[in-house]
Amino acid sequence: MGAAQSVVRMRSPRADDLQQAAPLVRLVGRQGLAWVTNVPNGVNGDGHMTTRNDWTVDACAIAPEDHVLEIGCGRGVAVELVCAKLTTGKVVAIDRSAKMIALAEQRNRDAVASGKASFRTGEFQDAEFDGERYDKIFAVNVNVFWVRNPVTEMSVIRSLLNPGGVFFLGYEPPAGRVAEITERLLKNMADFKVSVVAGAPHLVGLKISI
Repeated sequence: MGAAQSVVRMRSPRADDLQQAAPLVRLVGRQGLAWVTNVPNGVNGDGHMTTRNDWTVDACAIAPEDHVLEIGCGRGVAVELVCAKLTTGKVVAIDRSAKMIALAEQRNRDAVASGKASFRTGEFQDAEFDGERYDKIFAVNVNVFWVRNPVTEMSVIRSLLNPGGVFFLGYEPPAGRVAEITERLLKNMADFKVSVVAGAPHLVGLKISI
């Protein structure tokens, strides 16, 4: 599966766009909403559905030299995928569960040993980053961004992104809730420029410029 090659076209979504992303997406956002095409469609070369982690990491279009932050890393599956794309870059991941962090460190032990990956335990909005800056920040299936207006979290993300950096959200909603969750995400991100990434029908991706 190749890396994402995003082409942004400022236009209204067509019917096939809506079918791929979410049937009830509304155009919201202070600076408008773009649709990103030519991204992974959720199916790998063997014809099997890729995981939400594969799809999200590919859609982030991570460069070899990027500094990357994952919010809510769980067992470290996405971090492993990110590390495979990095050469001089590094990835930091945070999760509030000490158990998940231990599993993530074990899964990525070689990357941790080499300094390519590091893990932190704690709540993202309360974490100390000591002046660190990132080119890409992403989260996969992290509920806070759609269940409520994440004002504090978005303020922290803004402070952590390098100029031109982006924040990416990837979700695999429960069956029948793709449209609802997409709509709530867009409402909560109304103050930012948002690109809806059209992938497999069961996956939702938002690329957010802050």
